[in-house]
Amino acid sequence: MRPVLGILTAAMWVLLMATPVKADAALIDIGRLVAKNAMVCADFIQSKSLRVLKRPLISKGNLKFVVEKGILWQVWVPFPTQVLVKKDALIRWNDDGQPRRLSLESNPVFSALSRVFLAVFRGEISALRDVFEIQSEVGPSNWRMSLTPRDDRLGSVISQISASGGRFLHELHIQEGNGDRTLIKFNNVNAEPCRLSTHEKRYFAE
Repeated sequence: MRPVLGILTAAMWVLLMATPVKADAALIDIGRLVAKNAMVCADFIQSKSLRVLKRPLISKGNLKFVVEKGILWQVWVPFPTQVLVKKDALIRWNDDGQPRRLSLESNPVFSALSRVFLAVFRGEISALRDVFEIQSEVGPSNWRMSLTPRDDRLGSVISQISASGGRFLHELHIQEGNGDRTLIKFNNVNAEPCRLSTHEKRYFAE
């Protein structure tokens, strides 16, 4: 399975001085800190640690978030892959360039992880309470939170998701029920300048 799908099938920590506050208030504060932009671009490095392997699997690429359209993950290393995460579907392009669509309604794991990504990039953190028990801490310019699935079926696959950031998401850590772990670090995150190439516009048009 391609590395980027490990993000979704598994499918956020920065040390900071912060005093824990009530959950609802903390989530509101995180929502205020997270930048609300129509578009976000970033590079990412994913390290996936499997119990059966001594060394983690590393993949690198970039992402483009476009409000109301979704998040396009483009992996360049170890081999090219494009995956678009939308509200209701995940679309992956095959080697021949043909898109393959997977409904999120039929897969609670895909659905939950897509909610995390979209909620953080949109600054709609409170929307995660329906799916996760949330513990969070907020500082003057940074935040971190720990998400534990409410549903036992999802919890058997993903035991916990940790996130940290400021105006943008910095790190995402996924702890799977089988002991495997995925760490994603985001770099060069920006809203301006952030442009779509001709090929990227075609992906978002699906």
